[in-house]
Amino acid sequence: MLGYTLANVEWVNTKNGRFGVDKTGLLASGGNSFYMKSGKNTFAPTGQTRAFALTDELRKFISEYGENPLSPSISLKYKVRFD
Repeated sequence: MLGYTLANVEWVNTKNGRFGVDKTGLLASGGNSFYMKSGKNTFAPTGQTRAFALTDELRKFISEYGENPLSPSISLKYKVRFD
């Protein structure tokens, strides 16, 4: 199942190429830290959670269908707002 969750960037570390978001409770095991280049979770890089920038298309999709249109009880993806 595919789901999106809006999250705000809380911290950025350019030396090691990581950033953190404010939605730790929704990530089952990965945590709230991500790699800048790939968007993969730093604690579970082979998992399903990814962070990526919010685009106009995704903003429209979320406004029409909500953050988790296929599964209201679980969120599998993260989207990070950079604005």
